[in-house]
Amino acid sequence: MKEDAFSLIPDPPQEAVDMAKKLKRLVGRYYSVLESSFDEKGFYFTVILDKKTHPDNFEALRLALKKMNMFPRVVSKEGEWVIAIFRYPERGRYSIRVNILLLALTVFTTFWAGAILWEDYWGGSAGALEVLTHPRALLYGGLSFGLPLMAILGTHELGHYFVSRRHNVDASLPFFIPIPPLIAPFGTFGALISVRENIPNRRALVEIGAAGPIAGFMMALPVIYIGLKLSTKTLTPDELSGMHYIINLPLIFYFFLKFIPLQQNAALHPTAIAGWIGVFVTALNLLPMGQLDGGHIVRGVFGERAKQISLGFI
Repeated sequence: MKEDAFSLIPDPPQEAVDMAKKLKRLVGRYYSVLESSFDEKGFYFTVILDKKTHPDNFEALRLALKKMNMFPRVVSKEGEWVIAIFRYPERGRYSIRVNILLLALTVFTTFWAGAILWEDYWGGSAGALEVLTHPRALLYGGLSFGLPLMAILGTHELGHYFVSRRHNVDASLPFFIPIPPLIAPFGTFGALISVRENIPNRRALVEIGAAGPIAGFMMALPVIYIGLKLSTKTLTPDELSGMHYIINLPLIFYFFLKFIPLQQNAALHPTAIAGWIGVFVTALNLLPMGQLDGGHIVRGVFGERAKQISLGFI
């Protein structure tokens, strides 16, 4: 075993040499180091990797490096295992004020969308802009549509957030995406969180990816139930002929309809529509593609084979 790391760059600064020695001692706590080197990009340690102890050792190393603003990666190179260590790039300070501002704007746009749906459900004549002058419609539309929709979307993202924290992965609070209902009928394009570091392993990737859809779906269930219970209005023939769209119901709705029979030509209450959106968003996110939750889950379960699975859905 070589005593010190050797530099891949000429005349390395003493600071880099000292850091290489420090990191070698740190890696040596968890792995047998065969060789070490460094360059401008990072530090590299060829190690003996025991697959039984590696997951716990790597997590301990990752957490120790995190305190030094660094992170590790494991790569296979010419039949040997190499732990590569890099510094995190410089990041600006994170301010929760952006989250609060977007939350407030999305509450407004979803309450606005709810007011439009409320007017439509009860046969009101106010237009999309005029409804802003109707406090009653804004209140009841917001409570019946905006609030449950925000609860579903927020619970979805908080599922990701809390499981990320459980795995010691730095993640932001949810960023809601407001959109005026004049452009998109439901007042939002959803929400997202920002994961600010590499997810350490495939198990964490699966659990973080799955936590959002599970949490959001569980929140959508009572919303659907309440929404169907409130869907007591039936449409007249004139109203049916004047409808601009009819939505198909997900299978979970038919499960609830076994216990909550709707009258023929029943109109969906705004709360039921919020539940429908929640189920739709969950299903969309579970597609095994790209940066969707389903894409994360498939990559965590199947590794490199996930690319072929994703291509099958294109």
